[in-house]
Amino acid sequence: MKFQIKALIFFIIPVMLQSQPEFTSNRYDGFDLEGVTKQGIVESMDGTIFIFNGSDDKIFRYDAILDSFLIVECFACEGIEDLAILPDSSIVVALGFRGLYQISTSDAEEKILSGWINEVDVTADGRIIVLDDDENIQVYQDGEWIIYDLRDLGFNVNTTYDIAIDSSDIAWIATDAGLLRFDGSQVNLIPGTERKVFGVVVAPDQTVWIRLENALPLQWNGNNFEGIEGRYPFNVFSLSGLDITSTGDLWAISSQRGLFYDNFTGSSAIEIDYQDIGVDDSSPFIRRILIDRKDRIWITGDLDYVLRLDLVGSTTSARQIEILPLQAYPNPTNDYIYIQIPEGLSHVPTLLQVTDLSGRILFKKNLYTEAWPLSRAASKNDSSPAIKGSGGLFSSSPAGGPPLGIGRGQGLTFDNKKILEIPTQTWPQGNYQIILQTRDKIYSNQVVKTQ
Repeated sequence: MKFQIKALIFFIIPVMLQSQPEFTSNRYDGFDLEGVTKQGIVESMDGTIFIFNGSDDKIFRYDAILDSFLIVECFACEGIEDLAILPDSSIVVALGFRGLYQISTSDAEEKILSGWINEVDVTADGRIIVLDDDENIQVYQDGEWIIYDLRDLGFNVNTTYDIAIDSSDIAWIATDAGLLRFDGSQVNLIPGTERKVFGVVVAPDQTVWIRLENALPLQWNGNNFEGIEGRYPFNVFSLSGLDITSTGDLWAISSQRGLFYDNFTGSSAIEIDYQDIGVDDSSPFIRRILIDRKDRIWITGDLDYVLRLDLVGSTTSARQIEILPLQAYPNPTNDYIYIQIPEGLSHVPTLLQVTDLSGRILFKKNLYTEAWPLSRAASKNDSSPAIKGSGGLFSSSPAGGPPLGIGRGQGLTFDNKKILEIPTQTWPQGNYQIILQTRDKIYSNQVVKTQ
C-alpha cells in the first residue's frame, strides 16, 4: 500500500489550462468575399483599417465615427494583389501585371510603376517597397526607384510571398528560399529559414514571427527562430494568417481547423469555436486576420461580412474613446475653415480629417508625423511661444509622444487661441464633417459651406 501511494503521487502532474479570452463580436455586412483568394486587411499609420477584394476590385475604408465601411473609388483597380497607405494617407495599390498605382486623398489615380507587382509596403518615412514578379525588391525614395535584383545578389528566389516592416524600417520578406532581411541597402538571408516562408508578422514588441507550410509558427529570439511545438493538443496545419496583440498573445487561423489562441501562460493553446466569434457558417474558409494597434481583431474569409473581435478587459481595445465637440467654423468669405485646437490635451493629436457627408475624404493629415503648411497669417501673429519660433502649436509636449510636428512657427492665434486653417476654395457648397483625434478623445463637428 505504501508503494501504491507513492506511485499515485508520482503520476499526478498539475496541468494549467488557459481559458478562452472574453470578447465581443462585431459584424459588418456588405462584403462578398466568398471564393476570393486575393483579399486583405491593412492598417494605416494613423490606425485606419482598409479591406480589399481583389476579385471585385473593391477597397473599403473603415470610418470610426460612422462605425461602418465606405468604398474607396479606384477605377484602375483591376486585380488587386496588395495595398499600403502612405503617411499622407494616399493609397498605393499593387495590381499584378498592371503595375503599381497611387490614389491620392482627392481620389486622383496615377500609375507610378510598371511591371508585375505582387506585394507593397511603406516605411514610416514614406519610402515605398515593392516585390515584383522578377524577384526584385524595388524601393521608391528621393524621387526615384532603386532596384535590388535578388538573383544577382546570390539568392535563389523564385517567388516572394509577403513583406512586413518593423519600427526601425527593416523590411522582412517571406520567399520560397527563406526569410530575407532588407535594411534599405543590404539584403541578408536569415539562417535556419532556408525553406518556403509563406508569411511574416512583426509583433508590437518587434518580435518577428513567420509561418511555414504544414508547420506551427516560429518566433525570432534574436539569433534564430524557435518553434512552439507541444503547445497544441490538435493538428494545426496550413496556417493562412497569424498576428500578435500588444500583450504578446498569439491569434492564428488555419484553413483546416479555424481560429486558435495562445497567451503562453497555460500548458497549451486553445481552439475557438466559430459560433463564439459570430460566424453563422459551420465551416467557412477563414483567410485573413489582423490585430490593430488597439488590439481589435479583424477577420475576413469566404463570408459576406467582416468580423471584429473586441477583447474584454484589454487596456487598449477596451479603452473608451470620448467624443467631444470641436470648435470649427468657416471664415466670412467661405474660403477657409478655422479649427480651434482644444485646450488641455493629454495626448498629441494624431489625425485631422474632413469628409463630406458621403464619407469622401477631402482633407486628411497625420498631425503626429506631418508638417503643417505655412499659414497665410503666420507672420502677422503675436509673440505667443506656442506660435513663434520652433515651439510648435504646443509650448510643451503633451503626454504620449514627442513635440507635435506641426509647429515651427506655423498656425494662427486669435485671442490667444491656437487655430488651424484649412483652405476650402475649391470645395462645393455643402456640409462637411471635421474630426480631430487623439489617443483617448475624438473632437467632431459639422461645418456648412454656403458659397
